[in-house]
Amino acid sequence: MQVRIGRRNIEGGQRFIDLSIPTIARFSAQGDFADAWSYDLYGQYFYTKFTDSNQKYLSYEGIGNALLVTGTAANPTCISGRGCVPYNIFSDGGVTQAALNYLYQLGTAQGASTLRNAACRRHGKLGNYGITSPLATEGVGVNIGFEHRNDHECCSQTPPSKAACWSGSQRRGADRQQYLSQGRIHRAAGTARAG
Repeated sequence: MQVRIGRRNIEGGQRFIDLSIPTIARFSAQGDFADAWSYDLYGQYFYTKFTDSNQKYLSYEGIGNALLVTGTAANPTCISGRGCVPYNIFSDGGVTQAALNYLYQLGTAQGASTLRNAACRRHGKLGNYGITSPLATEGVGVNIGFEHRNDHECCSQTPPSKAACWSGSQRRGADRQQYLSQGRIHRAAGTARAG
């Protein structure tokens, strides 16, 4: 038979969790050069350092050990568990500081997330150089661009933090690059055709 016991640790006081704050930086620039050309440049940097410290959380394994006791009411003894101290939640004042010290299990996690993104696009009006179509009222336009994206995430956790991270540490990362080219030819009616 299984028994579920739900109880708040009122003797231990408040629990604590500490987290950190991200860092963000962005830049952008636009302008014209050589009469027929313009550019659009932008980038961003994002960094978050994650530090998680869980204090005064009780160990599930320790609770299981501390509730399985033998002996007498005056001298209870845990059946198993190294350094186990009986956890008497069935009487007022039965929870001792020694029992809480046995149950407390510090769980920490540290990690970081980094994102770098940069992009540049150039727009050209080739009609300024005489490059046109016989059927067009405006010159040929061209758009050339490049974008690079780099992001990395890493996480290192102690086993009590989360059961999903018993392996100790994880690291993931990816690099992405994208190239862009686009041309435009105007018809006599003034509409545009992408090519």
